[in-house]
Amino acid sequence: MSKAATKAKTKPELSVSDKIKRQYLTLHAQLEASFLDNALKTCDRILRLDPEDTLAQQTKIQLLIALERYVPALSLLGAEKKASLEGVYCLYKTGRIAEASDVIEEVGASGDAEEDRGLRVLEAQVKFRQEDFQASQDLYDELIHTTDADSPELPDLENNLQATQSHLDFIASVPSHLSTASTSALRLPSLEKLESTPVAPLIHSYALYKPPVPISKAKGKEVAQEKAAEAATKATKGKKGKSKASGDKPLDPDRWLPKKQRPEFQAEILRKKEMERGKKKQARAKLEAGLTQGSAEPAAAPSTPQAKSVPSPSSWRTVQSSAPLALAGAPPSSRTIQIERRHPAFNDLAGHLTSLPSFWTRGRDVKILYEPKEFYQTLLAKIKAAKHRIFIASLYVGKAESELIDALHSALAANPSLRVTIVLDYLRCTRETPNPSSASLVGALAAAFPDQVELRLYHTTQLTGWRKKVIPRRLDEGWGLQHMKCYGFDDTVIMSGANLSNDYFTNRQDRYVEFIDNPPLADYFASLLANVASYSFLVTASDTTTKHPAIDITWPSSNPISSPLAPSTSIDDFKLHAGSTFNSLTSFWAAKKPEQLRSTLPWSPHEPKTFDTILRPVLQMGPFGIRQETDLVVPTIFKTGNSLATAPGGRNTRIDWTSGYFSVQPDYLEGVMASRAIVRIVTASPEANGFLNSKGISKYIPPAYTYLTKEFYDESRRRAASHGKDSHVDLKEWRRDGWTYHAKGIWLTPALSNVVKSPLDSSPLHDPNERDEEIKANHPEAPYLTLIGSSNYGQRSATRDLEANVLVTTSSSELRADLQEEILQLRHFAIDKVDDKLFERKDRHVPYGVKLAARVIESML
Repeated sequence: MSKAATKAKTKPELSVSDKIKRQYLTLHAQLEASFLDNALKTCDRILRLDPEDTLAQQTKIQLLIALERYVPALSLLGAEKKASLEGVYCLYKTGRIAEASDVIEEVGASGDAEEDRGLRVLEAQVKFRQEDFQASQDLYDELIHTTDADSPELPDLENNLQATQSHLDFIASVPSHLSTASTSALRLPSLEKLESTPVAPLIHSYALYKPPVPISKAKGKEVAQEKAAEAATKATKGKKGKSKASGDKPLDPDRWLPKKQRPEFQAEILRKKEMERGKKKQARAKLEAGLTQGSAEPAAAPSTPQAKSVPSPSSWRTVQSSAPLALAGAPPSSRTIQIERRHPAFNDLAGHLTSLPSFWTRGRDVKILYEPKEFYQTLLAKIKAAKHRIFIASLYVGKAESELIDALHSALAANPSLRVTIVLDYLRCTRETPNPSSASLVGALAAAFPDQVELRLYHTTQLTGWRKKVIPRRLDEGWGLQHMKCYGFDDTVIMSGANLSNDYFTNRQDRYVEFIDNPPLADYFASLLANVASYSFLVTASDTTTKHPAIDITWPSSNPISSPLAPSTSIDDFKLHAGSTFNSLTSFWAAKKPEQLRSTLPWSPHEPKTFDTILRPVLQMGPFGIRQETDLVVPTIFKTGNSLATAPGGRNTRIDWTSGYFSVQPDYLEGVMASRAIVRIVTASPEANGFLNSKGISKYIPPAYTYLTKEFYDESRRRAASHGKDSHVDLKEWRRDGWTYHAKGIWLTPALSNVVKSPLDSSPLHDPNERDEEIKANHPEAPYLTLIGSSNYGQRSATRDLEANVLVTTSSSELRADLQEEILQLRHFAIDKVDDKLFERKDRHVPYGVKLAARVIESML
């Protein structure tokens, strides 16, 4: 059997339906990029597959009109469809004025206000071409009176009205026997002839024109000489300055067209758009001023801040094309490509996020930790090595974590200049009070080192007054928490979703990313925690003889506003004050120059002096109106994923998503459902849920999440079925014997052919079907983006808790390989595929009461 036959066997031919879907993906991309000729060819391919495809027919008509191919458009419209706005327009543009007028009268009012108005505009144009200037003027008067004063259509209508008035004035000024004579009797030339021919010769064609009396040859010669001298004088004057009376300037052949249809107006629109693009690129260039290439998206910063001027957009593009970008997972022949070949979505993402601070670093200075034990050992090592500051934000510290507290105690005792700031959650850390609690354990440090340790407890603004009095202690955490997980040691920051207790150090899987020796980033998070502390209670203690001393919890007078628990405090004022503070914090850091936000680590002798990774802190503080994650970052990730997925060869673009507590907030649900990229989700199975076998009402939390997971699964199936396709969402549950699952994060993995283009392509948007053989490595690369932090991406994270994340974008092949390894390790235990069979199991039965409660308290889960 031949190789071709074998290949045909292993690769079955696509169905007609699938072929059409792929063609529509191509068509969408071509229309987005305004490659109209290519889009027209794609419409033809669709119609060859299905001649009755009405959407393709209508799109082809619109494309033909846009390309000014009016005759083929009329042919495609046919006799019936000719009686439409498109048909009238094509008749008008092909000079079939009388026919266009007849069709307008035949069509009448359609009931569609927009189409009817378009027909009225065309009717006014037709009347003008038919030299019925009065009717044209009446129509323009009517249109102007129904146009808003700020409408961009108004200047065009006024210009056309002025043209009709000029003709009427001209007719009124000619002798009466001319104005009353019929056009045919006068043998008046057509408007086209008037526009293209000088006026004087045409006068001889008038039937009522009487030529002048002939003159003698001598007199004629004399007159000719006088005219020649006069012409020479005018020509001489013309060299010094053009005469207004000169008739040499050719008439504008487009002067009768509406302003927006004139070529010079179109050119002006393009010029203004280009200026806008230039302004946006200059804004991005300000952020990246003086930066060399090889970066995350799209540029990297040099080691020395020499160039501070903002390059022009054109020079910026020139700089871009000069530097290579390393790609992890690419074939050896394409491991280095030019930045200019990247899909615009990579750069668009950077443009959308300019309101966030951007910290530049190198991929090798970002370390992924994979196991809880590795996380714990790193914490202990960093505490021991800290020289001047430690800052910690966590939900709580386990009340039995004596080893961790001892490590902090030893570091403080060995270094009197060391300062420690710890911000925890009030409700979680005082749950057992007056018995030993998380607050009392950490309070022992405040007692032993009152000048070196500051312990703060943040109390939610959602649980005050009568609610605080009646809500049971076991349930009060549902109203809101300090949920950030940030661990800083001098100039190193570890972002995680893990708290500080034994299970998080042994058998509770989470994520942990260490940003090594990055002073600006560490300063940012230190200032963030200091600001959260200023809206929190202070914990002090004096007994140094016990590990759990009695503690005092007070609201310092140095805080900028009174306590949320004070009866006189306006909670709305408290929220506004805090929101203003955290917005100002973001703006302060976002306004800093790029050279102020770069890693200061030294370079190796033979290392290229470029930064290839950008770190953007992302805050989500729903109670204070701070929604950087929900309103900006996650929607931008989905938008970028869609742009990459709909590009040629991008069908394998992938978004990975994980959360231990799967309660997707509505906006994210819509983002997942509308995603053009593949979406893979990993969540905790009931056996891996931290609330499994817990006491009291919390034992119903795992089945509540099972119910929410099924709701999500059913919705994804329903949406896919409504579009006649299989779901693009792959949902699995994580399960590992003796372990629980608490990881959360998002990764974006582009397909290789999103960034690699054939040098033979005249356009970046060729039909992917035609390029399948050309692009051999059409598969996902390693991720180039991840979001790491405390958010679980549910309604609670969006609206109730304080969350902090870091968006990492990188072109470092080393870091991208590490991110890929992180995904592989997390998915290794994603054993159970979520499908109908899973929910048919007896252990997945959810009581009706739990379903009802899950709906009621979903924003607290």
